Amino acid sequence: MSQYIKTWKEGDTAFWRGPFGGFPYRPNKHGELLMLASGTGLAPMLPILQSITDDEEDETFVTLVGCFCTFEKIYLKPLLQDLARYWNIRIFYILSQETSLENLPWSYQGNTYTGRLNEDLIKTIINSCRRNQVVIESNKVSPEPSLLQTEQSQLPQPLLIRPVLQTPHQFCCPSLNTLQESHLY
Repeated sequence: MSQYIKTWKEGDTAFWRGPFGGFPYRPNKHGELLMLASGTGLAPMLPILQSITDDEEDETFVTLVGCFCTFEKIYLKPLLQDLARYWNIRIFYILSQETSLENLPWSYQGNTYTGRLNEDLIKTIINSCRRNQVVIESNKVSPEPSLLQTEQSQLPQPLLIRPVLQTPHQFCCPSLNTLQESHLY
């Protein structure tokens, strides 16, 4: 989407649709949400995070993995840093075009990885989860190899992978059956 926006010139007209639908989140239904988001795919995750942090009774843990090109291209850095201060929220950053963490602020170095999201890194993050997790993936995440192509038996269990959230320009509403099978609704 951002690549498309870069081509706009003053006076161009843009037509928008969405965002549509929503994620039927219910407080305390899952032990932990593992959110995988890339670039603008972070947007659909934010209302869920806000819902959890706004509800003092909600004890759901969240691990957000945000994939970005560089440190400078991390969207909403101040908001993400504020969210990471909550006792039940952890945020990891994957920076695909950075080669070193040395130049990053100290507060980011412990939770940031360089390179692409790969199977080993996914396993490391999943194994660091504190409770049984449900994975929510923005369809913009493109791990190598694709997490959705990885055999479920190769990943730590229990784990449920559902790409139920998508960025507005790629919206595809999951069916009620999909949500019910996912135990998310």
